[in-house]
Parts: sequence; C-alpha cells; structure tokens
Amino acid sequence: MDERVERGMRRQVGSAPADRIGWKMALNAPALMETLGLGEPALGWLSRAQVADGEHSLAGGKHPAVEPELLLEVGEDGGVARMGVALEVVDFDRPLEDLEDVIANNVFHRAVALGELGSVLDPGEAVFRINGEERARVAEFEPPADTLAFVAGFLERCGQRLAAGDLVIAGALAPAAPVRAGDAAALDAGRVGAISLRFEPM
Repeated sequence: MDERVERGMRRQVGSAPADRIGWKMALNAPALMETLGLGEPALGWLSRAQVADGEHSLAGGKHPAVEPELLLEVGEDGGVARMGVALEVVDFDRPLEDLEDVIANNVFHRAVALGELGSVLDPGEAVFRINGEERARVAEFEPPADTLAFVAGFLERCGQRLAAGDLVIAGALAPAAPVRAGDAAALDAGRVGAISLRFEPM
C-alpha cells in the first residue's frame, strides 16, 4: 500500500463515526490514479448521519460536486446480496496533492443519496444527468463481486473488516459534476434503479 494512503487511512479509520454504515471507493479513475502515482483506489467511510433524502444543503461548501455510483450491499457470505444506485456529494476543499490529508478527511465526502436495493443485475447502461442535461452515459461496469473483493482485501490491510449488511458505493461512474443551489442530479441505471437529488442554497 502507498505510504501516503496507509498514513491517511490510519487517521481516517481512527476518526470514523460510530454510525458508520459502510464504505466508499475513492480516487478510482485511472487517469487520476496515474496522476497521483497510485496503483489502486482508496476507501472512505459512509455514515448514517450523512445520508441525504431527496435534498442536500450546500451550506459551507467550497467546491461541491456530485458523482454517480452503483450501490452494493454485502451479504452473509461476503458477496453481493443486493444492489442499486447512489449519488455521492463531494466537496473539493483541499488540494489533491495533499493525498494523506485528503484520505484522512474521508476523500472529500459530504453526503450520499441511496437508492432502493434490489436484485443483482447487469445495469446495461447508466445515464447521469444534471438539470435534465445528459452528462455521461456508461455501458461498462466493474463486476460488483470484484469491487467487494477489493474492498474486503483493502480493509484487511487496514486492520478492518467488511461485514454483512455493509453498504459500498463502488466508485464514480463518471467525472464529478460541479453543482450549485437549485441544481438537480439524477442517475438512471435501468433495472438496477434510479435516484435524484436536489441541492439547496449554500
């Protein structure tokens, strides 16, 4: 594991809240990993207090943005029990070059909107929109089982464990889209599900 990531994860895990409900894949875009000199993505935590239900306030945000993601639920056997879609709200409030600090502070995470969980299906295609305007159309996805296997192994190296019932958002399907008050984001992944999130004033 990269020394910057290891130090950042040690700090991050040490400050994780008691209401943690799962994990997020982070820094998973190949071009970004190359720029940062990373051989693998990093992780962050998800908490119940930061689950957004239909709306999210941008108050206090510096450079808020939203990312479309697949949502996975861990089963009793460690495999994928159910899946859905999610929208993660991030705030790029510090330089990416300060990688240890970025990871220690939960990799820009501010909130997550979680869609309904259902059967494990091939999404086929996912469409990400801001204010009705198409921003990305995705037709290739990492196999969910591979995602969970990576998360489980990464956590073991950090002295943590992926548990049954944990939720995992599987990494940005498309580049983060900047948002401002009044914007609305939507992700439609066909049979896997759809979700939308409106942003309130800063």
